[in-house]
Amino acid sequence: MIDIKLLREQPDFVRAAIANKKFKTDIDAVLELDAARRTKITEAEQARAAQKAANKEMAALAKGSPEFMEAVKGMKAIANRAKELEAEAKIADEAFQEAFLSIPNLPDPSVPVGKGEDENVVASTWGDADAAYPNALPHFDIPWFESRIDFARGVKTAGAGFPFYVGEMARLGTRAGQLLLRRSAPEWLRGSAPSDRGQCRERNRNRAIA
Repeated sequence: MIDIKLLREQPDFVRAAIANKKFKTDIDAVLELDAARRTKITEAEQARAAQKAANKEMAALAKGSPEFMEAVKGMKAIANRAKELEAEAKIADEAFQEAFLSIPNLPDPSVPVGKGEDENVVASTWGDADAAYPNALPHFDIPWFESRIDFARGVKTAGAGFPFYVGEMARLGTRAGQLLLRRSAPEWLRGSAPSDRGQCRERNRNRAIA
């Protein structure tokens, strides 16, 4: 998600970045919904403020007096209007949020712009890229690949090339992340979680005794 402030202040920049990413999003429509949402929210807040002020004035009147009864009628009208405006503000906010979420993440300025994969720029290589590896297979020829790494669902959900890791691959990814955290994070961030349930029970028992 992008910063709404960036969208409001630099819509042309956002529009150009999205175009470089080959996405189509109606930025003008999103900005119009944002303006409508902010207007409705302001109107609802002003209505609630008017309701509080009217309630304070009514409290100063003698109960049962003609002035008090007239103020009660006016208070009901103000309260009903405030509820209507709050409902309209909610609808406007939901419409904006839906449109705002359609804007993709912006590409980093360092990423080269191209028309397709043929114009990709090699950032770095490892080993001999031209060497022959007789036992190597492309991922689409590995029998179990799609049952462990689901690109189709990832693209459908995220709108980009992010896969779903399934089953054993999901567990492997979790373990790899934990290993990376243990090796690279500072001591205070790693924590000192107990290694088994027995230690958890022992700590809880000691805490209860203390």
